[in-house]
Amino acid sequence: MPPSRTSALKSAASTKRPPCPTPISRQGRIALALLAKKQYRPLPMCLADLPIKDPAWIDITKKLLNDLQASPSENTRLLLSRVLEQRIQSLLPLLIHTTSEKEATTAAKDIAELVPHIDEEERRTLHETLFSNLPSDLNSPLSQNAITQIGIILLASWKTHRNSIARFELLTELRSIAYTEIVFDDFCGPLIDTVDGAATILLACWLSKNAVAGRNLWDVVRCRHRPGDEQIFQEYTLPLIELLVRKGVDLSQEPTSRLWASWVKAYSERRTVRPSPGLTKNRQVLDACTIILIQGVVKHFIDNWE
Repeated sequence: MPPSRTSALKSAASTKRPPCPTPISRQGRIALALLAKKQYRPLPMCLADLPIKDPAWIDITKKLLNDLQASPSENTRLLLSRVLEQRIQSLLPLLIHTTSEKEATTAAKDIAELVPHIDEEERRTLHETLFSNLPSDLNSPLSQNAITQIGIILLASWKTHRNSIARFELLTELRSIAYTEIVFDDFCGPLIDTVDGAATILLACWLSKNAVAGRNLWDVVRCRHRPGDEQIFQEYTLPLIELLVRKGVDLSQEPTSRLWASWVKAYSERRTVRPSPGLTKNRQVLDACTIILIQGVVKHFIDNWE
């Protein structure tokens, strides 16, 4: 028997329609028209009143970056860089003051895309702003995510720094985050001394695909948490690796594999100090790492350990 008209109407009413896309504002259309004609001078004033989440920003940002890569004159480059800086400043509140983890992550992704294209002085100012707004309380997932996103933004300009001094400064800034005093449960001390805190900043290196920065931070971990100490292994190292695995980090790649190299080396040199058989709490993680060791992924780092 065919369904009645009433049931068909109810069925149609219950079907969710996809949300209508937000229309581009008049201001956004003007900005896009200016960019199409390469009339850059009125842009800063035009974009000043453009809403942060206006869909026009996607095309505006893409066009700005394309025009910058076309090797414009110095005056044009400075002007475009200033517009990008303006956009970054408008996104910062979404990263720092938002109550939405997704919103903060999206803002950080947009900022990280623009950071390599702004002037060095503006970049330093941005880094100072980020440092002054680092969360000091790790008890909320929002704060932990903010630290990870700030780390990603810092590392965004890594490839634009060709000399070792500039990269060393970035690593120093990253270590400064690692040593930032935070509150977590009953603990008060450096971020790197908590499992959750260390994971936030190490995750930034992983997501940035920056093995150099990751190795640098692992060295901090290794120096502060001795590889041969069984208690530290149980209370800090295994939980840290387990947390990183839950966050999607691949144990077989740097810098995670380097941590295991250091601990395996320590145990091979100090045979009396080994993980006890009672490590059932983290047995799954330990087994996964054992497989990796057997496959020889970590062996490379043990053989080449300096």
